[in-house]
Amino acid sequence: MQFDVYDPFTGDVGRLAKMASLRTELSQAVCDQAMDSGREAKSVDPSEVRFLDFFVAPYKQCPEKPRMLAEIARDDVGEIFKAGVRMGTIDSNGKISLESVAVRTVFGATEHMPVRAVSYLLPGLHLLESLRRSRRFSTLPQIQYISMGENGSRINNLDRDTVSRQANVLAGVWMRYVERFYPELADSVTFAYDNTFLDNPEVLHYKAQLQGISEAVGTHVSEYALLHPLVHDMRYTEEPFTPMIGAQSLRDQPDLVINVGGQTEKLFYGVRRMYLDTAKQEGVDMPTVRSVQLFTTNRMPPYMSIAADGDHLGDIHFDDAFIHPDIVSNLVEQLAKDGHVNNLLARDYKVLDQDSCGGFHDFFQDVASELSGTAA
Repeated sequence: MQFDVYDPFTGDVGRLAKMASLRTELSQAVCDQAMDSGREAKSVDPSEVRFLDFFVAPYKQCPEKPRMLAEIARDDVGEIFKAGVRMGTIDSNGKISLESVAVRTVFGATEHMPVRAVSYLLPGLHLLESLRRSRRFSTLPQIQYISMGENGSRINNLDRDTVSRQANVLAGVWMRYVERFYPELADSVTFAYDNTFLDNPEVLHYKAQLQGISEAVGTHVSEYALLHPLVHDMRYTEEPFTPMIGAQSLRDQPDLVINVGGQTEKLFYGVRRMYLDTAKQEGVDMPTVRSVQLFTTNRMPPYMSIAADGDHLGDIHFDDAFIHPDIVSNLVEQLAKDGHVNNLLARDYKVLDQDSCGGFHDFFQDVASELSGTAA
């Protein structure tokens, strides 16, 4: 398995580095396959730059927003470009409709959701906000935030009810963040569960095919890794995810999915490519949706806790922050002080403070008074 990442700001293309050091459940063999260190990176054709500019646009249209896009998966761009996939259709008014495009961010299961998880909302919002400001589009893509809490609870032996409450709390905070800071985008954002995911016959069929591919190539991966191509890449005739209460319905199956994930998603992206490329080589019928993978600057996913270490603060969870919201404001105030905040922690809170123009503290105070008691 081999793939490159492209930095749209510098134009650099390079092999994925240091994959084996990422915290994953994957075997070293899969890490080695994905790294494929003996290969040179493929360059980007100048004719593809216009397509890639679509993803840089948020930071041109919205220069006040914190930059959160780090890299784009190079092979996705090439395949979409060669296939001639359009980013949308022209309507009768000469504007472009992106109704058949989805922006998807998936988050895993945890019994203690950290407040910094709100920052995972931002990259998709930045993309849509730049499209809205350009006034060239009649319909924006739908942002789909999907909780894999049901399957994550089962795989990781977590309390299902607690994980579900934590996912609901995060969705509630996210909805309020959109309503406060991005009200024009509220109708383009939805939240969904995976609670019926493995009840879908197509999902079960594709899962069995993926397991067959694993046996054929002699590679073992965890069930958690196996779920990634099922969530991000497959095309379904019936929607496998269930909208959360009060959320927008998911649109019909998209023609193009823009998957957005942090740095730890790089290794799971490698697994996705391995499965799909092997299926194509072996003639296995697995209908896929065209997709582009974006990697953000987020380094520690919210389902992994950042522990306190000496003078370095650890994660603040919603459970505690709703009871004592001042601990969030105290943390934000300490971000400028050296030696008191874990760098991974500081990065996520800094982008939230910048994105809200310094209003995250007041926002969270209001949310805490409204949602207090829902996380416990």
